[in-house]
Amino acid sequence: MGGMYEELAEIYERAGFTRFSREMAPRVLELLRRFGVKPGRVCDLACGTGDAAVILAQQGYEVLGIDVSARMLAQARSKGGEAGVHVQWLQADARDFVLPRPVDAVTCMYDALNYLLTEEDLASAFRCVHTCLNPGGLFIFDMNTRAKLAQEWGTSERIEEVDDDLFFTWQSSYDHEVEVNTVVLTAFVRQAGGLYRRIREVHRERGHPVARVRSLCEAAGLEVRALGDVDLQPLQSDSERFLCVAQRPR
Repeated sequence: MGGMYEELAEIYERAGFTRFSREMAPRVLELLRRFGVKPGRVCDLACGTGDAAVILAQQGYEVLGIDVSARMLAQARSKGGEAGVHVQWLQADARDFVLPRPVDAVTCMYDALNYLLTEEDLASAFRCVHTCLNPGGLFIFDMNTRAKLAQEWGTSERIEEVDDDLFFTWQSSYDHEVEVNTVVLTAFVRQAGGLYRRIREVHRERGHPVARVRSLCEAAGLEVRALGDVDLQPLQSDSERFLCVAQRPR
């Protein structure tokens, strides 16, 4: 996972990649309240540029944000400072992290867990989450489905213009044998003088079967309390994303 989003960090928000986390944050807050986690300690795993972590902190939660990318965390620190909230930021890998002290909830939004390409890596992340949760603590996360990676993204190319000074190309290819979508993302950022600087990163995501994700959660000692689409409605064959609420038993 190392190296990804290091170059994209500077344009991550500008390109609109933070939109989903901001939209999901109120839903996560509602789930925390529904399942009895009133303002307490929360870890936002794979926090990116910190949007969700800052929103949680603004709502009275004591927040720790974790990300593997130093440059994404630098953006997050700046964002937290501008918002006037205190968030503890920690650079660590989702597959192998330890918190200074237990938390009441762990959140992981957008498609961060899809970057864990093997079941072993996913299981390792779930075990780390179990270890850092207080008894009764919640784990709230979402993932892209196989349908989204194989059908919506599939094998395709497109160009997206963000503004007059930024556009990027998206080249996507899906490998049905290993259920992995590889995206080559190339951004062109206009510099002073009119020349463009190129940023190129390769991202790979796996569409883990939903039933297998559930069983890996349970094997890690986490009880699945709710699982469905982003509104926690029953999943359909063409659902693009699923949301899971799991809990460490009391």
